[in-house]
Amino acid sequence: KPNIVFFFVDDMGYGDASCLNPEGKIKTPNIDRLAAEGMAFTDAHSSSAVCSPSRYSVLTALQLAITLQKGIVGPYGDSLIAEDRLTVPAFLKQHGYHSACIG
Repeated sequence: KPNIVFFFVDDMGYGDASCLNPEGKIKTPNIDRLAAEGMAFTDAHSSSAVCSPSRYSVLTALQLAITLQKGIVGPYGDSLIAEDRLTVPAFLKQHGYHSACIG
């Protein structure tokens, strides 16, 4: 099975990784190597301008604005994801993957 590495980065633009912008000011050799040895998706869009709905979408493959009609989560707030909702990490676990969130 292929490894899946998903970077969810605040304030990083399309041209900030040197594999996508060789003329950029910051060199990113490790990201460049991952892109060269794997896949780089270059046409992705955020589901929201704020973090909670965007993270919800990444974890559930659903749009928060459509499914729950709620805003953002405050510090140490309750999860927006229902306990019975299948998440992407849980789906991957059912297929033999292990997942981690670092950040």
